[in-house]
Amino acid sequence: RYASPKSESIVILEGKKNIVFKWKPTPIPAGGRFSYRFELFKGFKYERIVDETLQGNVFTIEIPTSKFEYDNTYTWQVRQRDEVTHNWSHYSRWSFKVTRGEDKKLKQLQGMQEELDRLTDERIAERMEKNRP
Repeated sequence: RYASPKSESIVILEGKKNIVFKWKPTPIPAGGRFSYRFELFKGFKYERIVDETLQGNVFTIEIPTSKFEYDNTYTWQVRQRDEVTHNWSHYSRWSFKVTRGEDKKLKQLQGMQEELDRLTDERIAERMEKNRP
């Protein structure tokens, strides 16, 4: 499944107001997709920072960088809720580390990763458009 920030990535906070979290829509459950639940934790599921319920057609959320501390690891997960049964799906979990971004090579690598993510988003959108009934 496509997700951003990717697991085990490094996110540079310098110059950013928000971190944008994105995920690919999962197959719609039998009863229809009612909503998504986005959760963000400091560390590996110990301290919950964000717990948001989003509409079923929303695949992104922006979190202010003020919620993050430099040189810490964060974990995030997304689950969908069935419209009929109201059961939550199983979840995938992604972790990443945040840094100030003073290292020039690290900035270059992140720029390359952001460009790759942008191209991947475009390719996913193209495929979804082609597969639309």
